[in-house]
Amino acid sequence: MNLKSENIEDLSRIYNYIHSAMDVDSLLNVVNEQVPKSLDAEYCCIGLYDNITQEVYYYKGCFEKRNQDVTFLRAKKGTGIIGWVADNRIGVRIKDAHSDPRFVKEVDEQGGIVAHSILAVPMISRNNLIGVLIAINQKIEDNFSEDHQKLLNIFAGLTATHVDNIRLADENINQMHLTDLGHSIASSAHGLKNILNNMDGGSFIVERGVATKNMDNVNKGWDILKRNSQRIRDIVLDMLLFSRPRKPEYNPTDVNKICQDLFELLNENAKSRNIKIELDLDEQLQRVCIDPKGIYRCILNLVSNAIDACSKSGGIVKISTRCLNNKALEIKVSDNGSGISKENIKHIFDVFYTTKGSLGTGLGLPVTQKIIAEHRGKIDVTSRIRHGTTFTITIPKRHECG
Repeated sequence: MNLKSENIEDLSRIYNYIHSAMDVDSLLNVVNEQVPKSLDAEYCCIGLYDNITQEVYYYKGCFEKRNQDVTFLRAKKGTGIIGWVADNRIGVRIKDAHSDPRFVKEVDEQGGIVAHSILAVPMISRNNLIGVLIAINQKIEDNFSEDHQKLLNIFAGLTATHVDNIRLADENINQMHLTDLGHSIASSAHGLKNILNNMDGGSFIVERGVATKNMDNVNKGWDILKRNSQRIRDIVLDMLLFSRPRKPEYNPTDVNKICQDLFELLNENAKSRNIKIELDLDEQLQRVCIDPKGIYRCILNLVSNAIDACSKSGGIVKISTRCLNNKALEIKVSDNGSGISKENIKHIFDVFYTTKGSLGTGLGLPVTQKIIAEHRGKIDVTSRIRHGTTFTITIPKRHECG
């Protein structure tokens, strides 16, 4: 065998197959399928190295066409052909496997094959042993040639590098998840600590009011307790909504009614801060198939943020709805508040990112974006410093609920 143009074409195709695999299982399935074709071998087998036990174990795809499971077979480094290759990190070509002193007959018996010729090469990446790649029984020449070994070495190198890259990527993702979890705990703990301090203050005012029979103090303290109790509820609800997968529960819903309910809920608080909430609702808007609880949460988050942004007296928050050509629902929440800088607007949907300090959890907008994405919709934002911000939700129309 010579590495001719057809082999180069094979390698080019296989390279693309290998590098398109997104996980180790998919990658090894490709290799397990392509190696026998390229080397005219009966079987391919892949052994992966376990750094903890220092053993090579057979990948689950081995001999799958014969419905044999050899994954429980493990070879210590230096034991058997596969263990010898792993230990010495050099390949072997064996014409008669059964006459080789390193041969382990249990693999033949459990795999349901009779091995004659064997070609095995190490898979190495960044000087780390990833495993051993094996071709069994050369069908045409009866024995594997030096060129076969060169080709298998190329397979092994490509496979080892990509397995290593996938594992590194997985480690990075896991580390990011742990980092996010740490940020979540720290952010939530800090926020809850401040809320609990506020509640302690409210409790003290209530107790003093009761002791002195001063109902104004009782009412003042009670308002503090209620307000901070609601903040705790909001934090917990946002964390639950963001952390667990959920499927929208679609129901025919009057979106205008949701907006009106939120107006009634938030208007007194807004008025106490000299902020006006305006409604501009499309009277022609019919019931639409949405998850009412999810969309309620989205609009609540946006309106609450808008009220917070209107720190100046005379702030205006506007909620509007309309139907877009009978194809989509549009909900807008706008304010004339402080606006968001270009630098901050890049991060507003990042988990745990907040510009509110201890008053924010950094979960409200990520939760909102997640719920809208579950509806196959999108959320856009435009903002100008000292002029205000507008969030626009667009949700495609569903013809059936459920």
